[in-house]
Amino acid sequence: MIDWYTWEAISFKKAQADDKPICLIITHDGYWSRVMMRRAIRHPLFISLLKDAYIPIHIEAEEYPEVSSLALKFLKVSTGQAGWPLIIWLTPNGQPIMGLNSLTLEDEDPQRFGLITHLKIIAEHWRDPAWSEINQPALERIQSLSDFKSMKRAGQLAPEEYMIDYAERWILRVDPLWGGFSRPLKFPLPLVLSGLLGVWNELGYPQHFRVAEYSIEQMLKGGIYDHVGGGIWRYSLDEKWSSGCYEKLLIDQAHFMLLLNSLYRITQDRIYRDALEATAQLIMEDFIFEDGGFIARIGLEDHDVSLLDRSAFHQTTWSHEEVKEALDPVDAEWFIKSFLSPDSTSEREMGHKSQRYLPRLAYPLEDEEAQYWKSIKLQLLESRRKRDSLDHSPWRICVDNAVVSVALAQAALILDQASWFKTAQENLEWIIENLWDGRRLYRAYNVKKRSVAEACLEDYMSMTWALAEFSVYAEDEQKAQLSEVIFDTAFDLFKDMSGKGFFHAPPRRRQLLTIQEKPTLDGVDISGNAWAIFALLRLSKLTQSSFHHKELFELAEAFAGNTSCQMSCAVSTVGSLLGQTYKHYK
Repeated sequence: MIDWYTWEAISFKKAQADDKPICLIITHDGYWSRVMMRRAIRHPLFISLLKDAYIPIHIEAEEYPEVSSLALKFLKVSTGQAGWPLIIWLTPNGQPIMGLNSLTLEDEDPQRFGLITHLKIIAEHWRDPAWSEINQPALERIQSLSDFKSMKRAGQLAPEEYMIDYAERWILRVDPLWGGFSRPLKFPLPLVLSGLLGVWNELGYPQHFRVAEYSIEQMLKGGIYDHVGGGIWRYSLDEKWSSGCYEKLLIDQAHFMLLLNSLYRITQDRIYRDALEATAQLIMEDFIFEDGGFIARIGLEDHDVSLLDRSAFHQTTWSHEEVKEALDPVDAEWFIKSFLSPDSTSEREMGHKSQRYLPRLAYPLEDEEAQYWKSIKLQLLESRRKRDSLDHSPWRICVDNAVVSVALAQAALILDQASWFKTAQENLEWIIENLWDGRRLYRAYNVKKRSVAEACLEDYMSMTWALAEFSVYAEDEQKAQLSEVIFDTAFDLFKDMSGKGFFHAPPRRRQLLTIQEKPTLDGVDISGNAWAIFALLRLSKLTQSSFHHKELFELAEAFAGNTSCQMSCAVSTVGSLLGQTYKHYK
C-alpha cells in the first residue's frame, strides 16, 4: 500500500523536512487513466521506490484543475506531449523537475524508459542544478501566457483585423477533405467552430461559416457521432472521423449542442435538428444522476483490458448478426446498407480482423428515411444497453452543469421542447442547492467520496453567466440577483488587484502554485478569463452598471492579445467589444 499525500502545504513541509522530491500523479476521470493507475499501484518495485525515495501525491484533475492545468502546460511546453495520467516530479519546494504522460512501467526499448527507470534516475539526480536550467524556458513560456502585461495590446490591430487573424490561422489548419483541424487523435473542437461562426456573424465572410458547417457535416456522417445513442465521442482515431473512442464527456456534449443551436438557427437544416434531439435525449437519459445534476462522463466499463481487447471493441460496434437479432429482417437490411458499409472500415476495425462495424452514414438520408431511422434506432439502443455496461463518472462538476443547462434551455426554446427547459431549470436549481452555500461556490460533488471540492474561476464565471442567461429566458429576477452575488464573490477571490484579469485558483490554493496562472487559453472548456468576459457581457446588459461595463472592456482589451492562435469561442465577442471602443475613439 502507498500512503498518498494530498496537495496541501503540509505535504511540501514533509518533503522539505525529509529532503525528498515529490512524485505528483494526476489522474483524469477516464478509462485508461484508471487502468494505468491500477496497474502501477500493484507493481512491487513501483510501490517500493515511491515509499523509499519520494513524497507521493495523487490528485484528481477534476478536483484540482489549477494544478492539472499547469502540469499539462509544463508537459506540453517541455516535452511536446499531452495526455492522462500525468506524472510530474517536483523539488521539495514545488519546482518542476520533469514530466511524463504515461504510466508504462517497464522500459519499452533502450531509447524509451518506463516509469520504474525514471523513478530510479530522478531519485538519484533530482538535486542536479541542471534541471533548473533545462526547465526555465518552459516555465517562462507558461508564465508569459498568464501575464496580461506581456500580451500584445489589441490596439495594434483593428478589431476586424484581429478577428480575421484568428480565423485565418484556423482556416490554414483545416483538413480540406474531412473537416476539423487536429491530426489523429482528431478532436471535434466545437469551441473553435463556434469561434469561426462568431467571426462570420461579425464580418460576414462566407469561408468562415463554410469551414464550421463542413466540419460538422463530416462529423455527423462519421463514427465520432454516435448514430445510435446520440452525442459525440471524445475523439476519432483517424482523420476521417470514422473511429470514435469509447467515452463521452458532458462538457463536449454541451458545447456541441451550443454549436448545433447556432447552426440550426442559421440554416434550419434537419440534420442539425435531428442531432440536437438525439444529443439532448442522451444527456437527459445517460448523464443525469438519480438525485439531481449531470455526471461528467460516461464511457468504457471499468475492467483492465488491453487496447485491442474484444470486450472493449464490442461496446459500440455491431456485427450483422447482432443487428438481425435486434431488428426485423427489412429494418436490419436497411440499417446494414445505410450505416454498416465495409467501404469505410476504419483501421481499428481492420485491426480486430472481425466483421464488426461502427455505425457511419453511407449516404445522406432523405427526410422520409430520416423519420424511418428514428422509428427503429430505439430498438438498437435498447439492444446495445442490454449488451454493454458503461462506466459512469462519480463527478458532477459545476461548470459542466452550468453550460449544459444553458445548452438545453436554448435548444428547448429553438425547438419548442418544454420538457428540456424544465430539465435545464431543475439542473440549475440543483447546482444552487448543492454547490452554493450562500458564501462560496463548490466546484464538484463526488458521489463515491460524498465530498465537495473548492470552486475555481471557471466555475464561478460560468455559473454567473448561466444564471444571467436564465434570468432572461424565464424572466427570473431572483436568478439575476444571484448571478450578481456570485460574480461579486468571484471578483473578491480571483481578481488580480495589482494587474489585469482573474487568477485561476482561490487564494489558499494559489499559494501552493509555482506560477500564479490567469487562464486565457481554452481547452476542453472555455478558459476562466473568457468565461469572465461572457459573464460580464451578460451582467452589463442586465444591470447597466458602469462597474460591469468598465471591467468588461478592460478585460476584453487585455484578453485580446492572447487569442489569435487558441481554441477560443470568445474571440468574436472580444472583437465586437473592441470594435465598439475602436469606433468611439477613432
